[in-house]
Amino acid sequence: MDIKTKSVLLILLTFSLGIISGFFLHSIIMEREFRPMDRGNHMPFSLSQRMDDILELSPEQKQKIDPIIRKYDDKIHETVERNRDLGMGIMDSMTIEIKPFLSDKQKNLLRDEIYHFKNLPPPRPQPQPMQ
Repeated sequence: MDIKTKSVLLILLTFSLGIISGFFLHSIIMEREFRPMDRGNHMPFSLSQRMDDILELSPEQKQKIDPIIRKYDDKIHETVERNRDLGMGIMDSMTIEIKPFLSDKQKNLLRDEIYHFKNLPPPRPQPQPMQ
């Protein structure tokens, strides 16, 4: 083989190795990025944890409110994915149930968080499979 043929083969081999390693690295990275969603939470933090962080709940409040939030967590996520307006209605129902356990400061924090959530841009549409 002459030098030109060896150079072309070396370039093709390098290109092929790059594609193969890129394929495997991509799948490893994607596995790490999306694995938290497979652990039962729809988001990296559950709604219960998010509410606890926002409202700074006391242990007594957390004990009373957690079952209510867990009851609504899956419904909110599924509904918001399908229909944002209906999801907001369910979130409003949950808010009504937990308000009696909150202080005025916590009610204001919750109101601000709900306002922020309702004014987020709508989720991007999911890609449809080609037919």
